[in-house]
Amino acid sequence: MQVEGSRLYRARVVAEMLDVSPATIYRAVDSGALPAVRIGVGKGAVRIPGDGLAKYLAECRRAAVTPNGLSDAQADGRACVICGADFPAVQAASYPVGRSLAGSQVFACTTHRDDVDGVDGASETLAEAA
Repeated sequence: MQVEGSRLYRARVVAEMLDVSPATIYRAVDSGALPAVRIGVGKGAVRIPGDGLAKYLAECRRAAVTPNGLSDAQADGRACVICGADFPAVQAASYPVGRSLAGSQVFACTTHRDDVDGVDGASETLAEAA
């Protein structure tokens, strides 16, 4: 996705670019995570500077993956380290396969429990973790 640093984007356009609800963009603006300017009086029209959007997206990318290459849910043992299946949501069985770099137990789903060799942050095999 190409973002022009000097351009001001409407919140609706940013939402379409990211395939999210405009409400998601407004929440990010209101929280201060996504820089914006208000033009006019009263509530004003919200415009998002391209350079601010680029920084926000870079932060989102960093937040999505932990230093060992696992998502937060994977590193916390709530999702499969191979496919990312959310164990509580899909009510899938999980099998311990090792530990993240932070020391948390990590798990794989039934389908992937034998495929964990070489996964960053899940270096122990199922037998070693037992």
